[in-house]
Amino acid sequence: MLGDRPGDYRVQGSNATLYQGTQEREQAKISSQQANPGLKIIQQLEALLNSVRQSAVPLIESYSILVTNIFAQHANGVSELSSTAKQLKDLHEQCSELLMQTLLKIDGVDSGEFEAARMKRREAVKTVQMQLDRVDGLKARVEAVLRERGLI
Repeated sequence: MLGDRPGDYRVQGSNATLYQGTQEREQAKISSQQANPGLKIIQQLEALLNSVRQSAVPLIESYSILVTNIFAQHANGVSELSSTAKQLKDLHEQCSELLMQTLLKIDGVDSGEFEAARMKRREAVKTVQMQLDRVDGLKARVEAVLRERGLI
């Protein structure tokens, strides 16, 4: 249908104008945000959570796998823990730093009087804190094994 796709012409009365579908969708999005300012806050928090899912979670998974593999080798008496201790420490610091930076960014988001935004903010803090607790739990397990082996 004429005028339904970007690049088509739309005829209104005696005027023919180039249809800017993308521009109109952006305007509708802006209007929606102006009608519901809490939506922008929720989108900001969702972007932070997506960042955690895309960058921190894969790093945490790598750390967890490394810890698990080392424990399996340690149980078999094969592992040389001192050579991997630095790698484990570095991964822990990377994960913790990334998560702490995200918590600081979440703290910087003011949810104001918008209940839905406050709920989203609570969810974001809880999600990041759970990942941080997971990382710290892995570190504690590693330290216990290193102590047992007399490496720390």
